[in-house]
Formats: sequence, structure tokens, C-alpha cells
Amino acid sequence: MWNSSVPRPLDVPIDTDAAEAQQWAIDELSKSVYDNQPSIWVRAWRWLLQQLGQLFDGAGSMTSSVVVVLIVAALAAAIAIVALYRGRLRRNRAVPGRDGRSAALFDDSRSSADLWADATAAADAGRWSAACLDGFRGIVRSLDERVLLDETPGMTAREAALAGGTIFPELAPGWTWGGELFDALAYGDRAATQADWNALRSFADEVKRATPARRLVATQ
Repeated sequence: MWNSSVPRPLDVPIDTDAAEAQQWAIDELSKSVYDNQPSIWVRAWRWLLQQLGQLFDGAGSMTSSVVVVLIVAALAAAIAIVALYRGRLRRNRAVPGRDGRSAALFDDSRSSADLWADATAAADAGRWSAACLDGFRGIVRSLDERVLLDETPGMTAREAALAGGTIFPELAPGWTWGGELFDALAYGDRAATQADWNALRSFADEVKRATPARRLVATQ
């Protein structure tokens, strides 16, 4: 798809010289869309500028329309690389925990009632991520208080989700979703929404009403 902000070759006056074209390329590549990329991409833009500089140095025998066509092609390639990189980054972030990480659930001894009180207060303030984090912790801690789960120090969200799915097999998909949501929020891969909070509260009610298939599930 043509970028309307980039002049087409036919729109450029025939007397455009190489110096003007070079400055146009430098101005385009200095925009924030390029500066915000990781260092490897910054190095790639610098390399591209060097190549363009060499092209301009030898552009004396070229017509201005040919020079502009080459510049447009180089800029289109740069923009395509940025789009490809951003698309890959979004796909990677769409799968929480794909690198094998899972966050530890607890760093204090709050009861499930205290955790849910803090979660509700956060939700009332519109802090959906904090609400969902404490809400999932509250669900897991309630299993320990009901003597359904042997909570171990350093237990991760993934471990808790696996254990919860063993205790309540019919709720296994919900446990998987809750564990992945916790990891995504804990690692900053995404921010929670009010819909996430509402879904987590509904899941907590399902866990409270469900009949356990197993008891005293210990995590390693």
C-alpha cells in the first residue's frame, strides 16, 4: 500500500538534484518511527543511509527521476522492515509465557479475603491489572485455606493453574486462562481490562461452587 506521505516519482519536479533528494531521505529516516526501534534497527538505518550516501555520490550521471525512484524504493524497504518487526513483536507478546517464564504468585501472607479486598479496591479505582493479579492470588490462596492445595513457597502461576485444573478438571480451561493472564500482567506483556476483571470474578465464583475431584494436591 502506497504511503501518501512519500512523494511519488511523477510528483517530483524534474530538476530535483541529488543533494535535495539526500536531505529528503535523511529527514524521513530521522522520524520517531525509526528512532524508537532497538539498536539493531538503528544500525540498519545508519547502514541504509551510508548506502544512499554512496548512491548520491555517484548520482551525477543519473537523471533526477531515477534518483528519486531509487530513494523511494529504499524507503519502502525500510518501512516494510519496521512493519514486519512490529508484527512479529505483537505475535510474540500474544502468547504469554512463550519463553518458559512464569511469575511467582505470593510475596506476603495475606488471606484470600484480604487479597480479594485489595483486588476490589484496585478495581474500584480502575486499576484493572492490580485487581486481576490480586484476584488470581486470592483464588489460589482460597484453595490452600480449603485444604485442597498444598501451597508451596515460590509457586508460580503456571504451577497453580496446573494444580487447579487437577483439583477441578471441568474448570481446567479457566485455570489455564487465569495463569496465562497473571503471567502476561506480571511481566508487563499486556494491561488488564474491566472485561478481564469481570471474567476473573466469574471464574472465582465457579471455583467456589465447584466440587473438587481431588484434595491435597501438592506442587513440586
